[in-house]
Formats: sequence, structure tokens, C-alpha cells
Amino acid sequence: MATAVSSVVHRSSFGTESGRGAGGSSQTGGLEPIAAATGDALTAAFGEALKAREIDVSGGRLASDTISEIELEDGVAVIRRIHVHLKLKAAESDREIAFAVHESFAGRCPAYRTLKSAIAITTELSIEPETEDLILGDQGQKGG
Repeated sequence: MATAVSSVVHRSSFGTESGRGAGGSSQTGGLEPIAAATGDALTAAFGEALKAREIDVSGGRLASDTISEIELEDGVAVIRRIHVHLKLKAAESDREIAFAVHESFAGRCPAYRTLKSAIAITTELSIEPETEDLILGDQGQKGG
């Protein structure tokens, strides 16, 4: 019988180092880096798929939160579930394409393909409309 041990959140942005530390608590068996790396890999795969469709993911426009659920099974910590919440800042015109890409991108991610038979891995996408300041850059700012 499995016993829930922890739920860990990891944040990352496309195209940046995540800054996660190595190891983990003895209770979770040091599994946090595996879940974090999976979230990073899925974020990168989604970012590359969007770039291929000429959707701008630079400058922190794509970020994610990864939640892993670790349980004890016969006294051994095991990752049971990884959920990656992808957050994209994009123009309204890119919304439909981004959701279509989200439906199929995971199958092109090596980490997902490696782990999917052992760990329940899910993703979700939320899109925040890009503000006019991001689109216009400094042109939209008033001088002082």
C-alpha cells in the first residue's frame, strides 16, 4: 500500500537555467530533481514546438510549474504523478495554434517518452494575453 509523502513544486522558464539544487529529503529519496528535470524537458519541448511555428517564447513568455507527487511504497519513495502547468504569454492570434501544439507536443519529448509508462505525467496550458507594452516595447512608454 502506498502512502503519500510529499508534493513538490518546481518552477522553470524556457531558455533559462532553472537553478534547482541537487538531492532532496531522505523521506522523498532525492526524487525531486527527476521530477524537476521532467518539467524542464516538457517546457523545453513545448517551447521548441512553438518556436517552430514562429510563436515568440523569448523573454520569459513561457514558464512552468511542475508538481510531483511522491509516495512511499514498501518504505521506498516513488514518484507517482508529475503535473506540468505551462504558462504562456502570447498574442490572441497565437492562442489557437498554441492549444493545438499542446495537444501533441509531449510525444516529441524524450523525458516524457521515457517515463510515461512508469509515472502518470500530465500537462495543462494557460495563456495570458500579451500586453501592449510587450508588443510595443519602449514606444508605448511616456517620457518624464
